[in-house]
Formats: sequence, C-alpha cells, structure tokens
Amino acid sequence: MNNIIDTYYNLFVKDIHRLWPEETIAALDERVNAGSIIRYLQRDKTRIATIVEHVGKIATGKKILDIGCAYGFYDIILKGNFNCDITGLEMPESVDAYCRLLKENNVPVIESTLSKAPCPIDDGSFDIIIFSEILEHLRVSPLRVLKEIRRVLKPDGIMILTTPNMGYLRNVTHLLTGKNILQPFPEDDTRWDSVTDALTHTRVYMINEVLELIDKAGFGVLESRFISAEKINWQARPSLPLHLLYMFLITIVPSFRDSFMITAKKLSSGINYVI
Repeated sequence: MNNIIDTYYNLFVKDIHRLWPEETIAALDERVNAGSIIRYLQRDKTRIATIVEHVGKIATGKKILDIGCAYGFYDIILKGNFNCDITGLEMPESVDAYCRLLKENNVPVIESTLSKAPCPIDDGSFDIIIFSEILEHLRVSPLRVLKEIRRVLKPDGIMILTTPNMGYLRNVTHLLTGKNILQPFPEDDTRWDSVTDALTHTRVYMINEVLELIDKAGFGVLESRFISAEKINWQARPSLPLHLLYMFLITIVPSFRDSFMITAKKLSSGINYVI
C-alpha cells in the first residue's frame, strides 16, 4: 500500500504544479495555490493511505460517493486500483479551486453544499459514502447531514467517517497548561456578521458524541478506532525526549490520537439494533 501511495504522491506533485499555475480562491476566501495543495498532501499522506486501505477492502465494483472531496487524492487512487465507480461532491464555489485533478482523471463531481440544501442525489444511489474531515466544518446540525447520507446510501450501504478527536493529547496538554484549544476569531475581519465562516473548524467532537449521532441517524456501527497521522521523528534536537514521550503515549493510549474513524452500516429501518 505504501508503494502505491508513494507512486501517486510523486505524480500528484507534478500535476499540481501544472494544474495550479496561479493562485485561486475557494469558499470562505481560502487562497489555494500549488504550494498550499502540496503541503496539504504531505500533511494528509497518512490519512489518505488509511482511507485507501480501508475502503479498498470493499470498493471493487461498488458505487462510491466522496462528500467534500476537495482535491480527491484518495478518490483517484481508489478508482485506479479497485475497479470502482467513484463520484465526488463539493461546494460549487470550491469546485474550480479544488477539483482539477479529479476532472483530469475523469472523476465526476456533483456541485452541492450539504449545509444549505439536501443532496441532489436520488435515494439509495451509492454503496459506500466517504465522509472524511467534513463533520468538524458543518454549520448545521450534523444529525441532519448524517440522515441525508443514510438516504443516499443503498440498503446495507456503508459510511466511512473520519474527523479530528477533541480528546487529542495536544488538546489535553494545552488545557492543562492554560491554553485555549479553540480557534480564535480573526482580528482583522471587518465584517459585522458571519465571523464564524472564517473559522477552520466549527466544532470538534469526542468519539462517543459521534457514535451517538450515527446511532440516531439510523446506522449501526461496524467499527470505530482512533487513528493518527503522526510519526516518530528521530532528528536530534532539545525537544526529542518530549516528542518520544508524546509518541509513546499516543501509542499505548489510542484515545489520545489526533483523529478517529468510524465505519457504519445503513440499517433497514430508522430503529437501530446492535450489530
């Protein structure tokens, strides 16, 4: 799997430089350029590999929807290696800024904003829905969105959700040292309304909160686990002992990791049962 990711990584970097010769603007006035996309790719390389490995086990021959597809790195890898029919969904104002790689690889993109309107997709259209790093950005009830995901899934369809973990060890240590873990309001914002639109994350969740939301939305949880994009860095520096302690703690205490992944199955009725 790592060989596949490494191969695609090098191809992606070349294509990013070619497809984003100039800076462009996405939703919420986000500035997007080749450098920012490559930094995103580097930072999320482990998450991309985790999703490809996890979804790849069940992807062959399936119809897959990636909600909030952004640059679509794992969509392109899944399509190229697992013979699946994959579609992205992205906010209309971000499609040009984000989805150039997807379009070049013939991955269709539906333009829609779940926080403003239901999916323009028929009931029971997809076998698998990927909902990765989107929950924390929602500015509407997550339960409403999860119910919409359930509607779009086929009977017994699968949702794979990832989101940052509020119980992340760095958050815990910040609180213990008197630091606020929430993003501050921008000081240079001149608007008098919707200042929260400028925030990166609207709300970050504990895993039990999300498990409860998924249950209420009509899913049965098949698997939940904590994941991390962080790796040991052996470079000699004064902070190395603290870094090694940190890595040891997130290894032995999974709930200290930075994110979690939940795999859930659409139930045949709105009343849940234990799977």
